[in-house]
Amino acid sequence: VLKRQLAASGCQKTVTDEMAFYWNAGQDPASYEGFRRSAADDPEKRDMDEICAEETANAVSYVVTQNVSISRDDLLREVSKLFGFTRPGSTAEAAVRNGLIYAVKKGCVKIDTETGRIGIPE
Repeated sequence: VLKRQLAASGCQKTVTDEMAFYWNAGQDPASYEGFRRSAADDPEKRDMDEICAEETANAVSYVVTQNVSISRDDLLREVSKLFGFTRPGSTAEAAVRNGLIYAVKKGCVKIDTETGRIGIPE
């Protein structure tokens, strides 16, 4: 029943690591540019696997823009902090990896093949 209602509503669906994310009717996931920050003590903080790749990619792009060039470890730490996690674990690592892949596909960031650092495309 819910799937039919969602389909009838005009919502779009994206999937990241087998988790489905539904977007409001008229909202284009490919052009979404925001991300929601959370404090570590925020009672409404989402788990990292509850954040879609599109939103994580935007956080990745933001961190890279602020740093110009950044290592993968530092990127993981900084993106995790934006979402309220002070000690990122394997779930955060997977979410940031998915966000990085999406950000590279969108052309928002690039990975230097020699150093492995993530930077702003030229």
